[in-house]
Amino acid sequence: MTGGSGFIGSKLNSFYPNKFITKDPKTNCKFRNGFSISKEYIKKYNIKTVLLLGGLTKFPFIRSHSDEAFDVNVNKIKNTINCLIDKNIHLVFISSESVFSGEKGLYLEEDSPNPIFIYGIMKFLIEKYIEENFNKDKYTIIRTTKVYDRNPVNSSLFKDTISFLGRKIPYKVITDIYTNPIEISTLSKFIYQVCERKISGKFHLGGLDVVSRKDIIDNINNKIKEFSLDKLKIDAEFTQSKNLESFRYLPKNTSLNSDYTRNILNFAQDSILADIESHIKEKYLLLKNND
Repeated sequence: MTGGSGFIGSKLNSFYPNKFITKDPKTNCKFRNGFSISKEYIKKYNIKTVLLLGGLTKFPFIRSHSDEAFDVNVNKIKNTINCLIDKNIHLVFISSESVFSGEKGLYLEEDSPNPIFIYGIMKFLIEKYIEENFNKDKYTIIRTTKVYDRNPVNSSLFKDTISFLGRKIPYKVITDIYTNPIEISTLSKFIYQVCERKISGKFHLGGLDVVSRKDIIDNINNKIKEFSLDKLKIDAEFTQSKNLESFRYLPKNTSLNSDYTRNILNFAQDSILADIESHIKEKYLLLKNND
């Protein structure tokens, strides 16, 4: 696995210890995109599947360092793919909702990608390169929406949101960019099953709620009012994406339809709204009732 120390890779390693090789057993160096391994190496370490996770993902950095991002996210990944062609390896590539233009939302696997900004373009280039160089039964492409962790300790959209309970958000919140966030444990379990069983195909993974950041905050404030926890209300100033330079180029609704994926491997869809409500109930409502 490349990207073993990242958000998704770390969770996979914690859920499934000793199931993924993240370092070269010979040199103890972490696998990074751009690596090369031989047939003998694959046989020696009994490698059946290669999971490509690593890369640059911060949109502002990618925009300001496009050449560096392209080298890491496209050139180096292509080098890795080249070394795996014709080596009887199953390739699993984690792609993104960003390959879509965001004009309609709840995209199906058969919808045609049409990326409108550089990160989505890079992901789509790798998807095409895999499709051109691997047999259909030898690769899996997993497109995922924004990933969150319902554990309030770990940094993600979940923690970022609940950290503002009872406070004013110091930046303007976007009203018109939508996705359906998926929880990290659901995504990790699906990725592991795909790797373990070498399930081929193209799969979409997204949660139940198609929401903007404003929708999440409005839902929280409605629940807080319902629970008579007014001191926890989140105060925010809202604006449209066109008014902020770092957001105006982003697609508006790249939510993914997961029905096909859920038919392949059954799982309950995550709800970030329900997870936040549960957190408020457990941490604040029960405490209030006990008082």
